Amino acid sequence: MKTKRLINNKIIALILGLILAAATLLTACSTGEIASVIATPDAGVFEKTDDTATEEPEYTVTQSPELDSDDVKTDFSETGSTTITLDGDAIEVSGSGAVVTGSTVTILQSGTYTLSGTLEEGQVIVNSEDEETVFLVLNGVSIHSSNSAAIYVLNADKTVISLAEGTENYLSDKDTHVFADTEDQEPDSVLFSEDDLVINGSGSLTVEANFLHGIVGKDDLTIVSGNIKVTAVSDG
Repeated sequence: MKTKRLINNKIIALILGLILAAATLLTACSTGEIASVIATPDAGVFEKTDDTATEEPEYTVTQSPELDSDDVKTDFSETGSTTITLDGDAIEVSGSGAVVTGSTVTILQSGTYTLSGTLEEGQVIVNSEDEETVFLVLNGVSIHSSNSAAIYVLNADKTVISLAEGTENYLSDKDTHVFADTEDQEPDSVLFSEDDLVINGSGSLTVEANFLHGIVGKDDLTIVSGNIKVTAVSDG
């Protein structure tokens, strides 16, 4: 996989606009402004094409990427799935593969994890060394983190976030972050992934970024389907 620099809100706006083949070009935001992106995209994979650029990195958009069965999987059953219920500042796990520490749940194994409820202050971390895919089914969640990413994929071969049919899902952060990686100053977005990230499903996802970026994928970021809205304060 190619190593990629951060995808900031300006690039997300441009890429999603290209995927939708919009007739009107999206205008990039200036420093400190609020940018809003609303998209119901066709499948697209974003890949950085210039590893040495000191200016804004360039990305290519493939509107019809090669998708495997994991990328398009949306038919999840409760059998064999680990259920994660969010309730205020409490988290309850029913099944295997995930551990709770305070208001943080860490997913340590591949498999399917169905999340529902509201986490007023906390985080979902994916840290799996398995070679198989981690599936996060967002089944009506609201997750807020005041000092980091609401969902942080630290390590995984691939993570698929599936937006369950008929659900509305919300992710948000605050205007300060405590970096897990101080050298690279990461994570600096609401939804952050070090590895391959796929978003699919027919539900909706609203991302409100008060620190900097909305969605950052440092490897391939593939949007197969879903109603996605990103509102971010960007340095771009």
